[in-house]
Amino acid sequence: MIEKSDFFMTPKDLAEKLKKSQSIQSGKTFDVFISHSSIDASNVRNIIHALNKQGYVCYCDWTSDNDFLKREMVSEYTKEVLKRRMIQSSNFLLVKSKNSDDSEWVQFEIEYYSKECNKSNMYVISNDSSNIELERLPKLVFK
Repeated sequence: MIEKSDFFMTPKDLAEKLKKSQSIQSGKTFDVFISHSSIDASNVRNIIHALNKQGYVCYCDWTSDNDFLKREMVSEYTKEVLKRRMIQSSNFLLVKSKNSDDSEWVQFEIEYYSKECNKSNMYVISNDSSNIELERLPKLVFK
């Protein structure tokens, strides 16, 4: 006999798991939170791969939480999840492009991380960059 189950989870489900101190989700940590435009997914994937090869654990919403965060289910719970994931991340990396400049989500992430997390650990990389060494990347500068 084959056991089947429908795995249907929402941003709300993940937000609730992140609030529980005993949940696996709330105990996760990440070296780098990747802030980007989903339009740049192909290049973002390459950047994540390069950082993973250097030993960094990266958080990217559509890879790390793909079972919970679906584009068609965006809500205030999505923001709550992203806030928690930023707190769980030691560094913030903005993948800069015209698309990220126009993204409300990227602006939200920059503002939140700079206020609530370690502002000195915010880096920026060009979307088409091939030199991906986190320590050598320029810091994100605030005006």
